[in-house]
Amino acid sequence: MDTSETYIKMCREAREIQESWECEIGDWYINRTICVVCDHDPTDDSIWLPRQDQLQEMVGVKKLTWGWIPFLRFCVTGDWTINKYSLLFESMEQLWLAFVMKEKYNKTWNGETWNAI
Repeated sequence: MDTSETYIKMCREAREIQESWECEIGDWYINRTICVVCDHDPTDDSIWLPRQDQLQEMVGVKKLTWGWIPFLRFCVTGDWTINKYSLLFESMEQLWLAFVMKEKYNKTWNGETWNAI
């Protein structure tokens, strides 16, 4: 599970995802500077850190289905080389969050915030 400063910042700035969060047991979140697993109601200033499986669920990807094809197209160019945007991300959570934000909200990460395309 990515608990890096970068992922926390990406999640905090992904307001659409934060607003849709309903805490469930097993969710990860940051409460001030402490990373905790959800077993009670988080505070209003908590930042949800979606797990990779939760991010995949947001875009309808389940196991090895055809739902993976858009993600693969997001990661590689037409000649099957990894695109430069995908290389910005240091974990699968970061990469999947970037994919979710592009697919659902038409936004990309610039290192500081999510920008509409």
